[in-house]
Amino acid sequence: MNHALIASLLFTRQNEQSMANTPTSNTPTSLSVAIVGAGFSGLSLAIALERSGLDSIIITIFESRLGNADDEGTSYIVGDLFLPNGRDSMGQLGMSEVWEVLTKEAKTGRPNCIPQEGLQRSLRCVVAEKIRYGHRVIGIREDTRGGGSFVDCIRKERNSRRKARDIETREGPFDIVAGADGVISCVRKCSVGGGSSSAFRNINNVALLGDGRWCQDRLDLGSRRIKCGADIAIQDGIELARLLTSRDRANLDLGKFSARKKRHEISVRRMNICVVFLAILLWQRFPFNGRKTNIAPLVFVSALIHIGGILRLQLPTSVSAVPITLHTLAVCFGGMALGPVIGCQGTILYVSLWVIRHVYTNTNINSFGYIIGLMPCAIVSGALYNEDLVHPILAASIGQSCTLILGVLWVFALSPDPSSQISTVLRHGALPFLPGLLIKSAIAWLLVMLKAA
Repeated sequence: MNHALIASLLFTRQNEQSMANTPTSNTPTSLSVAIVGAGFSGLSLAIALERSGLDSIIITIFESRLGNADDEGTSYIVGDLFLPNGRDSMGQLGMSEVWEVLTKEAKTGRPNCIPQEGLQRSLRCVVAEKIRYGHRVIGIREDTRGGGSFVDCIRKERNSRRKARDIETREGPFDIVAGADGVISCVRKCSVGGGSSSAFRNINNVALLGDGRWCQDRLDLGSRRIKCGADIAIQDGIELARLLTSRDRANLDLGKFSARKKRHEISVRRMNICVVFLAILLWQRFPFNGRKTNIAPLVFVSALIHIGGILRLQLPTSVSAVPITLHTLAVCFGGMALGPVIGCQGTILYVSLWVIRHVYTNTNINSFGYIIGLMPCAIVSGALYNEDLVHPILAASIGQSCTLILGVLWVFALSPDPSSQISTVLRHGALPFLPGLLIKSAIAWLLVMLKAA
């Protein structure tokens, strides 16, 4: 079946109907987008931009493989794809009838399955004139005059003897560079780190989508990508197109697709790994003596609190104002194992670094009250445990209660409605933490007993 003919005819008919009802106000009138990679995410982004209704939009797709939309470019694709949200996604791309045609050709017979080759060819033929085959992107360069970005490519050309030769070119500038070039993404390497274009620093207009965005963020060994990676890639392209066409380009926010945000996430992840190894090293080498005055105990407590902050449970904002973490578990353990003085000093070190990081990154400070409350938590839990005044679990529970009190007061102070009832603030700022309070207290006591043994 000729997928190219079917897709182009159906897309043209549905696109004409949608364009007539598409509002064009409050959208940029000109946008040049370079899409690196003619996979599912890149093609869906291009098609969604085509349907956006912009008066002037320039889309260029760079594909490293030689071929065209109907032959060589898809010769490596076999098998069926499982797309749980395929019907909705294809409908947003104006290709609902293409979806109906392709589902009848699936060999598996399962619902929401379509031939991978047919889908790829159908998507490519819609934007076939915008794809530059044989263009392998090797770098990104900043346009110092216009604020955009240039794309460095190696273009493959065939001579009269059908032999390919490489020609290095520079394309652009482009307002947006979208990296949709798979797991081994050149755009990701150039913008986030590790690529040949190490001098490239202005990544505000660089977006990552598909496998290039989340390939290193999964702990499922690629099973999710195998099951529904194409479905996620298509949704990424549609969502990014919506961001590019619905906001002022001067104040463009790429959201989760931003390469700058990805660079920050990778930096934080590397720091977390270093802190974990440091805590393990100090756990093995450092004797737990509360009379020690060197800096090792302080660093150990601070590293332990940081690890506790990594392990978090993000609840809906309607349930909890801040995420549930293991901060207080680490603080209670430090105060009870090393004493209230060293536990508090280590906590002060962590709080100072936390404040500096949040001021530098200009992030929200909803949890500032809870972070400040870690210091009295270390003092109270450590003092009650070392003086044998109460049971260790009760000592840790009282210490964590100090953290909750300061956190609730901070949430109440930040409340946009001055007439908010304290009961409402308690329901969102304290109640979600109570079930885990006794559990963390018991775990802290067990860890102290384990290390002492």
